[in-house]
Amino acid sequence: MVNIQSNSNPLLINAGWFSWLAGFLDAEGNFQVFKKNRIHYYNIGFGFHLSLHIRDHSVLQDIQSRFGGRGKIFLYPHRQEAHYAIVKFEDVKWCILNVFDHLIFLTKHQFKRYSLFRYVVLNNFTKVNSLDEFNAFLNNELPGHIWYNYPNDWSPTSLFDNNIQTEITLPKFNLSSIEHLNYFDHWICGFANGECWFSQRDNGYFSFGLEQKESEVLSLIKKRFNFQTQISFRPSRGVNRNPTYSFSIQSKQDLNTIICFFENSNLIQLQGHKFSQFQDWKNAIRN
Repeated sequence: MVNIQSNSNPLLINAGWFSWLAGFLDAEGNFQVFKKNRIHYYNIGFGFHLSLHIRDHSVLQDIQSRFGGRGKIFLYPHRQEAHYAIVKFEDVKWCILNVFDHLIFLTKHQFKRYSLFRYVVLNNFTKVNSLDEFNAFLNNELPGHIWYNYPNDWSPTSLFDNNIQTEITLPKFNLSSIEHLNYFDHWICGFANGECWFSQRDNGYFSFGLEQKESEVLSLIKKRFNFQTQISFRPSRGVNRNPTYSFSIQSKQDLNTIICFFENSNLIQLQGHKFSQFQDWKNAIRN
């Protein structure tokens, strides 16, 4: 294991990067809340984690730099992994107030995980008396400690659907608005950095696709690009593997749409190895 040290640089964040980071964390982020056994009670621990292939450790270094050098990056060459961890209370609290609270997660899973994580840290809720209490807390059922106030069937993607009426006090978005479209486009770039693939076969067949545990975000991306492709359900492919949804595009028109999108210099570009994959794939199509 190698520990990469970082200088504490000033916060280097703009609105576009906030949007990109929201998408990237929707794909890759891990807001952890867990129990720690004691003799007569349980402590509640927390931490923010990001794990990528070791070839993308520079992506983690960039994020760490924008977080003012907080947290540590560890390299594990034997399993080809780079891991970024923020676990100190003051560092986590700073990230919540200065970064995470400015992000709008569009997957239900991440929206809820962050709500739980945020509650634990900002309320300094670090102890329960029993395993039943801990499980009730995780299930949002512990009296006096309700951390999620949205309907169970609510999806953050409805923020982009003006036909859905809701009393939820979050900003509504309109994809016909240039400002709102710009937010979503940056989010797509970050999300794609974690969840997309670029495929090329020997017979000249090219495709682009996205895979995720929730179909709602895929539907919203399809709507953004006016793709007519179908979203497919993929059953679990092994132990501890969740079922997923995916879509792919193959037509020249759709592929050109995606290429032009990722080439847009006004957007945060794909990062790390994903950018290299895109460049090779794009050049193969155009050649």
